[in-house]
Order: sequence, then structure tokens, then C-alpha cells
Amino acid sequence: MFFLDSAFYVWVILLAPLLAFGARVFWGHRLKERCALVSTFAIGLGAMISLGMLVEMLFLEEPWMRREYAYDWLSAGGFFRIPMGFLIDNITVIMLFVVTSVSTLVHVFSMGYMKGDDGYPRFFSYLSLFSFSMLLLVVADNLIGLYMGWELVGLSSYLLIGFWMHKPSAAIAAKKAFLVTRVGDVGMFIGIMMLWHVTGSFGYKELFQAIANGDFSHLKVNVLGLFHADYLTLAGLFLFCGAIGKSAQFPLHIWLPDAMEGPTPVSALIHAATMVAAGVYLVARCYLVFTPKALIAIAYTGGFTALLAATIAIVATDIKKVLAYSTISQLGFMVLGLGVGGYVAGFFHLWTHAFFKALLFLGSGSVILAMAHEQDMLKMGGLRTKLPITFATMLIATLAISGVPLFSGFYSKDMILAAAIEKTMEHPDLRLLPMFGFAAAAMTAFYMFRLIYLTFTGTPRWAPAHADGGTPDAHAHDHGHSHDHGHGHSHDHGHGHDHGHDHHHDRNPDREGAMKWPLIVLAFLTVVAAGWPLSEKKWIEHYIQKPTLEMYAHGRSPGSQTPVAPVPDPDAEHRRHAAHDMAVTLSVLIAGCGIALSTATYYLKWLDAGAWKRRLAGIHYCLWNKWFFDELYDWMLIRPVVWLNARLARFDLEWIDGLVNGVAEGAARICALMGWIDNTYVDGMVNETANTLLSSGKALSRIQSGMLRQYLAWAVVGMVMLAVAVSLFF
Repeated sequence: MFFLDSAFYVWVILLAPLLAFGARVFWGHRLKERCALVSTFAIGLGAMISLGMLVEMLFLEEPWMRREYAYDWLSAGGFFRIPMGFLIDNITVIMLFVVTSVSTLVHVFSMGYMKGDDGYPRFFSYLSLFSFSMLLLVVADNLIGLYMGWELVGLSSYLLIGFWMHKPSAAIAAKKAFLVTRVGDVGMFIGIMMLWHVTGSFGYKELFQAIANGDFSHLKVNVLGLFHADYLTLAGLFLFCGAIGKSAQFPLHIWLPDAMEGPTPVSALIHAATMVAAGVYLVARCYLVFTPKALIAIAYTGGFTALLAATIAIVATDIKKVLAYSTISQLGFMVLGLGVGGYVAGFFHLWTHAFFKALLFLGSGSVILAMAHEQDMLKMGGLRTKLPITFATMLIATLAISGVPLFSGFYSKDMILAAAIEKTMEHPDLRLLPMFGFAAAAMTAFYMFRLIYLTFTGTPRWAPAHADGGTPDAHAHDHGHSHDHGHGHSHDHGHGHDHGHDHHHDRNPDREGAMKWPLIVLAFLTVVAAGWPLSEKKWIEHYIQKPTLEMYAHGRSPGSQTPVAPVPDPDAEHRRHAAHDMAVTLSVLIAGCGIALSTATYYLKWLDAGAWKRRLAGIHYCLWNKWFFDELYDWMLIRPVVWLNARLARFDLEWIDGLVNGVAEGAARICALMGWIDNTYVDGMVNETANTLLSSGKALSRIQSGMLRQYLAWAVVGMVMLAVAVSLFF
């Protein structure tokens, strides 16, 4: 082995983007726009090494591979020590390739997309910082290293979402993303400390061994004096809070759609392929921590999120918002798969989703740039002939995300649905879980083809570029006003639009330029990501499923809290095949129905979308307003907190500050009185005494004339006066 047996290459992958970020910080004034080349080269080098690791892993005779490289990080004598190292196994190698490959393609795409922007060098430096943070999260062999990368990813996301800081909407979106994800991160940190409290270590190896040894078996937690909860279950749920925040799961999903305020390449990199997948990676990496009860809670969270986000995407008209809610829904699919015991399925969907969702976002960026940064699909149409490469590649990605056979998304989504069905066969009371999945799958096929039809087919609804090369018609940039799009509401286009460039673009769709090459590469990866359709089973079983064998090596079965030997289930194989057959049949049927309905409505125009909107006005109103989650949080959380803060501020100003100011004023008056007494009496007495002595001294000093006769005369006078005094008294 060349790459896998050397920690040097891991260091190169990790530090190359960090050095690129440092180059921008210290030598940015010299590098200027060449910062883009430095950042792209750094992440591209990591992509080449990651590809080498992936190829080596695929050709290993023994498919299960694990390398550990440990280094001392913090220590305090012999009492406290935190090692920091790398864990390179199948999961790590796959995630490294996902992060570096997608990031490299986004860098290349951004060179054309961000060209001419005043913050061009700064943008690429932020991308490098994000790449380092995400790679640290992936390669760390312990929870502290993961948490460090986790928080740096949050910082990078904040910087990139708010990249166009002169836009108030971008600044608000960045703060919203940062604060909402912090809520989940607090819970995650509590979970990490709960695990450390028992094991005394942050390392994965020590943690998993402690679980296998039954160190958590009899531990309970008294929850507010109401009931006793299983310690490991509670720790796992707290740990999962981090995934709820980063992977935008209900109820912390509200930040991701607003995060579309950042440049479109940011959406492709962070909010589609890598950062939002960190939560899924966390669950997959720490899968042993989650007990059966915790996994059921995780499954319901993922399933409900998948369905909830899909319902909102159906009515969205902003092309990036559609993809944002699609991302939330697909992340829900991954979490659902992990929760129902489909460890392979959930992680496999993370792999396939990274490529086709990055392709969809970059394709939308190509459309937005060609449309002079217009994002409303109702103002597009007819772009198929103007952007042929973009159309073809986005269609491939749409077929994949819709679950059409022979495309990668079909295989991974089918595995999740099969795992949900199999779980229901074992536990009929969980029948709601596969229903969530199938309903979300049908809606996904519908709204994704709706996006394709509204954007690329039909009559153009956009204004062409002016013949004289001037700016497009005024409404292309005037998004501060409200526009009615036939939905019964007016909404502000100041949110969620890529208007960060200071320069203007003509609305000229006849251009794709060098940006088409990342789209073509991602389209290729979208098709082959399942490991070629005829061999996907070998890919899954040998290179993704093998990490689960470590669970058995530790003497416990997946999802079990106590160390037990796995008991063979003779009916398991039958259930698995039955669930798979049912999932394939239903998923193809449901995807076909969703595509057919979307085609009949938006392409063939056999159905009138406006008529259905009017018939279902109440439901449409709820969907259009995103089920009022923002308003609900505003009413339940933000307003009460603001009200309480206002009251506390008033109490502080009127009482606390009043008391402090009153004490200060009283002390000042007492000090003034004491100062007056001191100046008038004490200083007066001292000064008068000094003046008297000074006057006496001056008078007596006249005697000191230096004349001997005068001294003798004064001596005689003194003796006479002394004799007189003695005679008078005696």
C-alpha cells in the first residue's frame, strides 16, 4: 500500500487547505486573485491523494481496512492526557473522497462564477478554511477532534453564508445558521462529556470497548426527579442533537433554506454535499453509542423531516430554496436509514447524494448566472436550448434523486426504504416509518421534475439581453419590491437571491463556459456512484458494510446496549429479500407516479396547477409559509426572550443601576463633606500651626545677625529678664 500505510499523506490532505488559508491571510495582498489557484491546488492535491486511497481500498484483498496514528496533544503530568490522532478506515476514506472531490469541483466552478466579485480572494480563503475544518472532523480518532472540526465548520459556514455582508438578508441568515446550529452543538457537547464521564477517554476505540464491556449497562439518570432514563440512551440522544443542528433535522431545520443567501457554490459545497452530511457521518461513526430506543427516536426524526421538507419544496418557486428543502428531505432519508438499522443504507445515500445534489446546486448556479442572478423559476423557462450542458447534467441528477433505476440515487434510496420495511416486519407498530419514506420519495420526484420543467422547458418567461449590451430590464434587479406569482401572496425577493456581485450581468443564457466541466464530472459520478449498476451489491457489502463487523468483534450486536453474542435469525434473510422486493416495486411505482403527475401538470399542461392551488388554498397557504415554523419560533421563543430581556434591562437600569448609582452618589456626597472638613479644619489647623511656626521662625531668625556685640547684648537682656522673673515668682 502506498497511500494507506503512511500518515504523511493524511497530513498533506489535512494541512494543504489550511496552508492555503494562511497564505491568503499573510500574503493575500501579493497573491490577490491568485489565491483561487492556491486554494484550488491545495484541495485538488488532497483529492488526488484521496482518490489514491479509495482505489487502494477497493483493490485490497481484505476489504475491511483500519489504520490508526496517535499523537499526544494535551497532558498534565501523569494525571491528565488527551491524545489526538487519525483514524483511517473504510468510512474515513469514502468521506475524504467525497469532501475533497466535491470541494475541488466547486473551487473550479467558483473561478467562473465568482469572477469579478470584489471579495474573490476572500471567498477562496473561506473555502480553504472550511475544507480544513471538514477534513479534521472526518479524520479525527476521538470525539474532541471531531468537535473541534465541527465547530470550525460552523464558523466557516457563518463566514460563507454571510459572504456578501453588505446584504442585510445575508447577515441575518448567517447569524441564524450560527445560532440555530449552536443549539444542537450544546446538546452534542453534553453527550460527549457524559460519555467521557464514564470512560475517562474521548477516543472512539476506548468508548466502543467500554460499551462492549457493559460499563454503561446499569447506569441510570434521574431526569428532573420525574423518571429514570438509561444513561447511554440519554447520552446518545444528546450526541444526536449535534446531528439535528448540522444536518438540519426537525426541529432545527429552519436555518438551511435561509443559508441560500450565500453564493451558489457555497450551497453546493457546504449545504448539499459535505457540512450538512456531518451529522449523518456523526451517527455512522458513533453508531455503537445509540441504543435501540435512541435509534427509534432517530428514525422518527429523520422520517418526519424527510416528509416535512418535501411538502414545502412542492410549492417553492426559488430554485435554490427548492434544492434547500430537497437537501433537508434527503438528509432525513439518511437519518431514517440509520435509525431503522440500515447502517449501510444511510451511509450509502450520503455517498450518492453528495454528487447529485452538488450537481443540482452547481447547475442552478449556472442558470442563475445566465439569468442575471434571477432565482424565481416562474421567470425562467425555455433554457433547454440555451444551456444544453446544464440541462442535460441537471436532468441526470434529477433522475438520480427521484429514484429512477440505473441512476445512483435509486440504489441508495431503495436500500433505505427496504430497511424501513424490514424494520416494520419485525415491529409492526413502527409502520409509520416506511410511510414517511415513500411519501417523501413521491413528492421528491414531483417537485424535482417541476423544477426541470419550469426552468428548461416551455416558453421563455425571461427578458433577453439588450442589444446594446446594457443592463437587463429593471425588474431583473429590483427585488426589494413584492411580486405576485400566482400563489395568492406577495413575497420579498430580497431574500435568498444571489445578488452579491457588485457588477451587473446581462440576462444572456447562451453561456456556460468553463463551468460546464465540473457539471460533466459530477454527472459522471452521479451515474457511477453506486459502483456501476451491475456490481453495486459487491461495492456495498465489501466496502461500506464491513465497518459493522467491528461491532461484532467487540462482542455485541448493532443497536444493543449490553455485550451479547449475535444470535442467528433464520427468518432474517427471508425478511430482507421480501423487504427489498417490496421496496423496489413500490419505489419505482411511486417515483413514476410523481414524475407522471409533474409531467402532466408542468410539461403537457393537462392539469392546471393554479386551479389546484385555489382548491387547496388552505393547505397551499401553510406550505407557502413553511408550516409557520419561523413564526412559531418567533412567537414561542424569540418574542418571550426579547420581552424578558427588555424587562430585565429595565430592572437593571431602574433598580440595580439605581441602587449602584444611589450608593455612588451617597458616597460622593460623604466624600465631599469629608473633603470640606479636611480642607477647612484639619488642613486649616495644620496650615495655621505651620504659619505660626514659620512667622516665629522668621522673627527669631533676625536675632541671628552674626554680630558678637549684639549677641552679648541679647544675653545681658535675657539674664536681666530671667532675674526679674525669678524675683517676681520667688
